[in-house]
Amino acid sequence: MKSKFDGIVKVKKQELDYAESVLVKAKDNERRVQKSIDEVVGDILAFQTPNKGNFALIAQSRETLLILRKHKRHLDDELIKAKMHVQNTQRLYEEANKEYEKMIYLKEEEISKKIKQIQRQEQLDMDETALQLYAGRMS
Repeated sequence: MKSKFDGIVKVKKQELDYAESVLVKAKDNERRVQKSIDEVVGDILAFQTPNKGNFALIAQSRETLLILRKHKRHLDDELIKAKMHVQNTQRLYEEANKEYEKMIYLKEEEISKKIKQIQRQEQLDMDETALQLYAGRMS
């Protein structure tokens, strides 16, 4: 049954689908950054500084370790941003879902009212037909 809310429900569904796709991408990005952090931490823990050797080799290994730590700090900052983005998109998704559900409810209410009105009219028509048949018998 048609409703004046059909178009609005369709638009709200599209908004909900878009919000869901953005949320999925944000969560994927968060997982990707977390995986990168885990890899860098593994590299840092597995890093072996040389105990012997010339100064240049020791300085190079120290510089490599500093670069790894700096990269980890950068990834930590990126993870914080990714988590904030997930929270924001989660909130937007929830709001879009509420709006969609609200429009579905309004649509169903309107359809329910139309059905009740049709049933009421059918009952009145049946009563009128019954009265006409009864009046026809009495004459």
